[in-house]
Amino acid sequence: MEDLFKQARKEYENNQYTDEQHKRIKQNVHNALTVKPKPTRKRNNFVYIASAAAIFMAILIGTSFLSPTVSDVMAKIPIIGAIFDSEDVEPVSEDIQDLLNSKNVKVHAVNNHVLEKTYEISIEGGDRYFNTVSEKVKNQVENLLEDKGLTAYKVDVVQYTGQDIMQLPEKVTKDEKMLSEEKQIKEKLAEKGYSPGLAFYLPTEEIFTVGVKMEKETFQNNYSELNQEVSSLINSFGRENYNVEVFRYIEGTVIEKVSYDTWGDMTGHFAAGRKQQILNSYLEDEADIKGEIDFSFSPDLITIYADNKEMDVRAVKEALPEKLETVTFGTLEINFRVMGGDEATKETIALDISRKLTIALAGQEGLHVKNVGANYKNDQFNIYVNTTLNEGDNTNGTITKLENQIYEYFNSSEGKEFLNNEEYQVIFKDKEGNSLP
Repeated sequence: MEDLFKQARKEYENNQYTDEQHKRIKQNVHNALTVKPKPTRKRNNFVYIASAAAIFMAILIGTSFLSPTVSDVMAKIPIIGAIFDSEDVEPVSEDIQDLLNSKNVKVHAVNNHVLEKTYEISIEGGDRYFNTVSEKVKNQVENLLEDKGLTAYKVDVVQYTGQDIMQLPEKVTKDEKMLSEEKQIKEKLAEKGYSPGLAFYLPTEEIFTVGVKMEKETFQNNYSELNQEVSSLINSFGRENYNVEVFRYIEGTVIEKVSYDTWGDMTGHFAAGRKQQILNSYLEDEADIKGEIDFSFSPDLITIYADNKEMDVRAVKEALPEKLETVTFGTLEINFRVMGGDEATKETIALDISRKLTIALAGQEGLHVKNVGANYKNDQFNIYVNTTLNEGDNTNGTITKLENQIYEYFNSSEGKEFLNNEEYQVIFKDKEGNSLP
């Protein structure tokens, strides 16, 4: 501890500081001597500091926000380290919320948009109130972020209108002609030996979607022919501009809940919701699982988020194949991320690591970080730092800075607790997703 104090004091004495910094130090000293001590967020007991120690601590805190090296040192000192370390996944949003609450601002939400490097503050109230407080809120939050060294983030203050930003589009009301066509198409498909579970137009998307009851192998063998049959029927009604979406309709799965009422507004960005439900029904069928599964998908991968408290993860893993083969969506590999349970799993820890590093690294100017991902594979944590760097850039200096900060984090008490003696490696990616040397 004595060495840490000496190192911190040396850093302080070797750094010149401006009048503004001097004022901040004096203010911290004044606060330390005059403000009644109160319990910290993490402790129930009160911490009392003698006046001489309070002065020294106040000086260190006042300068630690200015010198990254001092901040690193201070983060290792008990009690004071709580200012810099946090057990929360996203402590900055919470700090912003606390700050604005202390100012009696009518805050609806604080949202961190990492890729846009923006903190969005939505304020409740009428136009007059919003116009009065918006600029003050912006300045206060910017000052807080500056104190934390997160100057790469910008602050947007918006007025909360009482509506969710991501609203589903309004469904199109079909006319009698379109409804009649749907009925005729279903009848003609039945005449050809098919058994449609659903068949209807999605006018906004200009898609005709068809779910056919059929065994998996039979569906795969007849997919092209079926797709052509439906296209011909659509064209016969003069709707050549419509695309056809054909999939396997599996009874006893979530797909039975589908109708135009539920899919009619799943258009544009929300069209993925249709694919989600179709794939969910396929997964239910493959593993004989009932109910909706929490998963995400990309063009060639399904990631299932399995909660130990909600399902027998081992049984589900054994029941599902390594790949889901479909003719509608191609072949998708199946990956599991096990979350929850009585103890934090490696994947849960990896998720927490990625979130914390993303907030810290993406928020610093000059580091060129978009976000940070992490997983646990091959008996180690793999940290993926996605940057905006080009392969031809002189990246050595930036990568060295990033490596140093990540190294310091994993050597902190929190980082060591996360790793729990496990190995880790860091992979840096350029703006195109290629690995940097």
